[in-house]
Amino acid sequence: MKRSIFIITLLLTVLILFAQAEADQEVEEAMQELEEEMQEVRVEMEKVSDSGEIIVRTTTRGSGRAYMGVYAADLSISKAQDLNYSGEYGIVINRISSNSPAQKYNLMSNDILMRIDNHEMKNYKTFVRVLRGYSPGEEAMLTIFRGGKEIQIDFKFGSVGTSFETEYFDTSDYADNSKETGRGGFGWTPQIYQPDMDDINHIMEEFGFSKIDDNGLFMHGLHGNFHVGKKFYLGGSYYWYPELSRSRNYVTPDGIYTTRKLRYWTKYWGVSLDRRFRLASWLTSSIGFTVGKSESMIKVTQTSSQAGDVTWENISEGMDLNGNNQIELKKEYIIFHPRLATYIKILDWLRIRAEAGYMLGYSWHSGWSAKMMDRSFDMEDSPNTSYNGLTFSIGPWLGF
Repeated sequence: MKRSIFIITLLLTVLILFAQAEADQEVEEAMQELEEEMQEVRVEMEKVSDSGEIIVRTTTRGSGRAYMGVYAADLSISKAQDLNYSGEYGIVINRISSNSPAQKYNLMSNDILMRIDNHEMKNYKTFVRVLRGYSPGEEAMLTIFRGGKEIQIDFKFGSVGTSFETEYFDTSDYADNSKETGRGGFGWTPQIYQPDMDDINHIMEEFGFSKIDDNGLFMHGLHGNFHVGKKFYLGGSYYWYPELSRSRNYVTPDGIYTTRKLRYWTKYWGVSLDRRFRLASWLTSSIGFTVGKSESMIKVTQTSSQAGDVTWENISEGMDLNGNNQIELKKEYIIFHPRLATYIKILDWLRIRAEAGYMLGYSWHSGWSAKMMDRSFDMEDSPNTSYNGLTFSIGPWLGF
């Protein structure tokens, strides 16, 4: 009889353990499904994160999982700036659950969780993955950034239990701003511009001057923009080539000694629109274009050395002196300048901006316009000089 009772008890124990194992497996599967659904909810929350709506969150708390009791999100650039944090990784704690391990160990809102033991918190997904590697009751070292300095906390994970809990929270608790691309800024952006210089150099040679190096013009530039929403940035730019000035002595066919001076300059300006993409906490890229206007100018003056002999008394005779003249050549364009840029973080307020683009110029007036003394005219047989060319620039960028 005792033997039969023992066998029956043993069988019942095995059946109970088996049923418990199946129940635990079902709970684990349910937890996994719920986590996947919660991830979908977080994606939807990003779409309404600016609405301030209150959302109901229901979680299944199954056994065997480490529990902290924090609401966290990826760390945005603006949030890091507000907290004076310049690190390359971390997630921000937005809220602490009541009666949780996080509350017990005095974690706070706006704490930046940098590491759990040696695991760097690259983003919220990293946090979830690392947390799954711990068990209830296990201890870990948390590295927190708070109040301008790093602190370390000996932390013991709790257990989430097996109950159901419904909480109310604002979408900002899980707002994912990890792809925030900054508010805008401005900078000095010196540029190498490579147009076709053949027509300009034709004029240089005609007046007896050496050619301009066609490897590229070194232009100064100022560029700025500001965020207008959806990671788009509206701005403006102004670029100019510092005036090239050359001079030489020249004797006219009439034997008059003169001094010839030639000046050349070009500039462009316009309105820009860019779309930024955050690639890493220290690296952001953008694609955009500038639409505006440009002009190129060549001015040649020729002054007789005898002009210095003109006095108040012989000014009428001085008008008869030959060899004094000047001519201006001018060409204008409408420009379209598509560009690719990269911003590399140095400090929170300072970046290095590198850009490559291609300038496209359209002139509504064929050839060059000219002005000789007080007479303006179109230069006959002048070429429709192209303004197209590659551009490269690199310089400091203030703000972001």
